[in-house]
This record gives sequence, C-alpha cells and structure tokens, in this order.
Amino acid sequence: MPAGQRPLVRRRLRLELRQERERAGKSQSDVAKRMDWSLSKIIRLEAGQVGISTNDLRALLDMYQVNESERRTFLIELARAARQSGAWWAAYRDVAASSDYLDFLGYENDASDLYYYSPLIVPGLLQTEEYAREILTALSLNANEELTERAVQLRMSRKRHVLDRDNPPSLTAVIDESALRHVVGGDEVMNDQLTSVAEVAALDNVTVRVIPFSHGAHPGLSGAFEILDFADPMDTPVLQFDAAPRDVTLRENGEALDFYRRCYRQLLESSLPEAESIELINNIAEGMLGGES
Repeated sequence: MPAGQRPLVRRRLRLELRQERERAGKSQSDVAKRMDWSLSKIIRLEAGQVGISTNDLRALLDMYQVNESERRTFLIELARAARQSGAWWAAYRDVAASSDYLDFLGYENDASDLYYYSPLIVPGLLQTEEYAREILTALSLNANEELTERAVQLRMSRKRHVLDRDNPPSLTAVIDESALRHVVGGDEVMNDQLTSVAEVAALDNVTVRVIPFSHGAHPGLSGAFEILDFADPMDTPVLQFDAAPRDVTLRENGEALDFYRRCYRQLLESSLPEAESIELINNIAEGMLGGES
C-alpha cells in the first residue's frame, strides 16, 4: 500500500465493498471462487490493504448485482481516489515509525473536527519549530540529528497542511497546566511557544482550554489522546493514542471511542473557560521572561 494514499478514502472503499457483499448474501469464499481470486485477496481488499482495478471492481459489482448507475459510479470513483498516491505525508516515510502514523497524518488531514488532549507537552499542531526541535531531540535520545531535523520538518509541514489551509478543521485542544510550565528549550523558547499558542487560539476555528493544577485528579491523567471526526457521517471517527516518537496507535472501536468521548467531556468540564485559559497562558509566558505568573 503506497504511503501517499488517503486512508480515509481507502477505509470508506473497503467498508462500502464489504456492505455490498453482505447485501448480496455472499461470503468471502464465494467471492474468491467466482472471481478466481485467492481467498487472501478478498480478505486484504476488505481490510484496506490492497486496491482494486476498475475492471475488477465492475466485475465485483456485477456479481453483487449493484446495477444502479449512480451507485456504481460512486464506487468506481472511490476506488480510483483510493489508488491515487502522492499525498504530502508520503515524503516523510523515512521518519514515520509505522504505517499507522502515516495513516494518522492522512486521517488528520481529512478530518473536519479535531479534539486533542495533551497532559505533558504542547500538542504537535500547536508547536513552534524550536519547541518541536527540543521535544523531538529529547524523545529520540539524541540518536540521529539528521533524522530529528526531518521529524521537525514533518511537524511543521503537518501544521501548515492542517491549520493553514483553506477551510481548516475545527481544533479543540485541552492542555494540562503542567505542559505549559514545563520549560522546554529555555525561557525564550518557552515564551515564544506559549505566545504562539495564545495567538493560534484567537483563530475562529481553534479553541484552547487549560486544566489548572488546582483542579486535582481528572480522567486525562492516564495520557494523551486525540479524537478525529469527519464531515461525512459514513466516515466513522478515529481515536488515536501516542505510542512512541513519531508513532501512534489507532482505534476505530465504538466502545473505546464512546469511553474517550466521555473522558473528553469531563476534561472540558475540568478546564478553565476559554478566556481564562488564554489569560493563564499569557501570564505563564510573561513569567518565563522575568514577570510574575
């Protein structure tokens, strides 16, 4: 599977094809025998691990008795889109620890609403270049300066493609106060970082909320997570956990998603209102340069 393909489109295609097979009352073994495929091919197709040619798709739709012209056209165009490669994140395969991380970048790129929680560091989409460099250098144990610099480029490219594009997604970021007070790269780097967060939070599509130290225990203490929603209700949300530097664990399980949505609602309830959150961020930033915070 080429790294530059869009995972959202690929996932939608596999779900649509599985639904059509089930409507037709066919098993995967039935399809493999009728199409003269190996069983593993239809399994991999419905898992989104391989694409499908237009000719094979037409034959498959004939077998499933999908005769409506509009429906057939939709699925054929979806298959063509799923095979297209060359997305911006493909250029960073060398610094992605797994295909899951590349898929996460693709899902994030296509999402309409992003809900991020970060207890220890400023979320990646809000990081300045110097802050990101310090974080990524530390997380890589200073192993490879060239690779770390590529990872910084990836983070900045991700930020541009998601937040700086036309019609950007809605971003809600809940950040623990500890992430704001943990000095990364020195006072000036941290001041610049916090000032940048406050500036980005002024955008119409961005909301930043801070959970203060004074709140005490809350459900986010178990770690960072992100929920990605999509404009089309047929595209189910994605839940993501940080697994390692430049790696993630993706979940589409409905039960887990419901649990973390409840967690996120509680985190919002635990956080300061938006205006008070920005005031706290600015106060901490000023304190980095010798003022009071």
